[in-house]
Amino acid sequence: MAFWRYKQFRIGGGITHHFNPKLKIDFDGNSDNATVKFNHTNGLIIQADYYYSDQFGVGLKLTDIEYKTRQPGQKIDGDSIGVVGSYLF
Repeated sequence: MAFWRYKQFRIGGGITHHFNPKLKIDFDGNSDNATVKFNHTNGLIIQADYYYSDQFGVGLKLTDIEYKTRQPGQKIDGDSIGVVGSYLF
């Protein structure tokens, strides 16, 4: 990821690549458990941070990604948002 910093704020973005993602469905006592395999996929990441000191910060990270199964026409939205902590040294 590449970042740009101005005073106490930092914003950046980049590309992510997920290799062989899969979803495992496992229900206790159920014989219908399954694993769904997806193709390799690329996505985008955007992150914004606030630094409350020279070394410590907190921020939000957004990921925009879509997974496609190995069967044509099936897709799953994998977008996410997360809270991140940063330490610069």
